[in-house]
Amino acid sequence: MLSKTIKARIARDIDVDALQLYRAKPSYGDRVSTEIRVDPGLLGDQIDRSRFRILPPIDRLGKLLEGKLRNDGVGFAMQINDNGAHAYSAAQGWARNAAIAANDKRAWDSNTRQHIASISKFFSAAMILPLLARKGIPLTARIADYLPAHWKLGQLATWATFHSVLGHNAFFESNITYDEIKRHLEITAMGIAIPWHYSNTNYALARLLIPVINGTLDRNVNYGAAFNMPQLNDVFWDVLTRKHFNQYAQDNLWSKMGIRHARLSSLLGLRRLAPFNQLQEIANNALSYPLPLTASSIGEDITEDMTGSAGTVGWHLSVNELLQAAHHIRRGTVISRTQLRLMQKEGYGSFAMATDNGGTINYHDGAWSGAAGHVSMLALLPGRRELAILSNNKRDNKGQGLQLPSLRDHVLSAYNEALRP
Repeated sequence: MLSKTIKARIARDIDVDALQLYRAKPSYGDRVSTEIRVDPGLLGDQIDRSRFRILPPIDRLGKLLEGKLRNDGVGFAMQINDNGAHAYSAAQGWARNAAIAANDKRAWDSNTRQHIASISKFFSAAMILPLLARKGIPLTARIADYLPAHWKLGQLATWATFHSVLGHNAFFESNITYDEIKRHLEITAMGIAIPWHYSNTNYALARLLIPVINGTLDRNVNYGAAFNMPQLNDVFWDVLTRKHFNQYAQDNLWSKMGIRHARLSSLLGLRRLAPFNQLQEIANNALSYPLPLTASSIGEDITEDMTGSAGTVGWHLSVNELLQAAHHIRRGTVISRTQLRLMQKEGYGSFAMATDNGGTINYHDGAWSGAAGHVSMLALLPGRRELAILSNNKRDNKGQGLQLPSLRDHVLSAYNEALRP
């Protein structure tokens, strides 16, 4: 039977998701105990015993994952949090080897920022769903009604809905800049429907849609008319949507989660433009390196200004900040638990993989490449645990493209191994 303490906690805590059974074994080096953990999402008087899961000991999971990540690239940082608190972390190698000067050498740690690439889609979905709900706009509404009115949309774009776009079912190709998206959406015709097609365009549209949905920009305004220069209209739309998307994210996402100066750029030129108190944050951004790494290797700032790709990629965050954001999203700070479950069920900015004991890991990963590259992953693990990984990964020694490790495979295999006796 459940103790009075557990019953009281279930009764008072609206923030519940599943009852998880955690069993620590002496052989794992943890304390010997069996305890009931109350997690976000389970409501009502009945306990769904089919949702009990054995959670792997965090120390075992962390060590297994760390072993898979070591020597995978130039460097990495990873951390697991449990109920918002640090539970395990590891780091290896250099975030910055010798990019600007000999004294610019910085080792990886959980506070090092890196471009998180496509994990940005997870945060775009977390912004769009509450905004649509506040404005009373259904997910079945067509996105065409919230795009610049002067765009001459093709048939495919005309029929696309928020549901099809967020779920990668709109059949768009991967275009991310304003001009690319406009050109693509104007020429697309209805083709053969395919069940699912991952596309950066789907979330690059967030940068255009959010300011219009929010009422910050009027889709019917022609900004070039005042100058009698119609060609300036797209220039203004590009500039203004960059500005207002970023401002909306700062006001409605990052500030609510206590994350300061989340930015869409790691551009080293910002050293000359940023306020003094932000210079150190910019200087701490990880760079990407080709191999073999030497003492004089010059890191590449391959993400620079990503405001033109905002929504689908672009945010620069640390492992600590990713975990802080994940915890707030799971706790309902910026998105309701119903909306989070919808994200996970429909694949809005989120993927899922099943563990060997029937649990589900919801995640999004990311990769970005230039002459070097980097990878990232944010995962909501069973229970109230979150995991984040950043790595400025290697290029192969022959210079024939990136050798990107599958962080997804690393995480799933480590999790399943940690479940075994």
